[in-house]
Amino acid sequence: MVDLSFNKSIITLTLNGLNAPIKTQRLAECITKHDPAMCCLQETHFKYKNPDKLKERDREIHNMLALI
Repeated sequence: MVDLSFNKSIITLTLNGLNAPIKTQRLAECITKHDPAMCCLQETHFKYKNPDKLKERDREIHNMLALI
């Protein structure tokens, strides 16, 4: 018999902007606390005049989440 039960958590957050450093910090704390198998982020609203700056910010957040 195969045991098909599993306990994995999924967090989905509507952020309404993630440009403020305090929101990024709180997001990291939330993800660390709940340790989800998957985290979906909606409405991050990243806005930069320089597209390269957006790529840099995306890398920073990716690296932050990779450490969690």
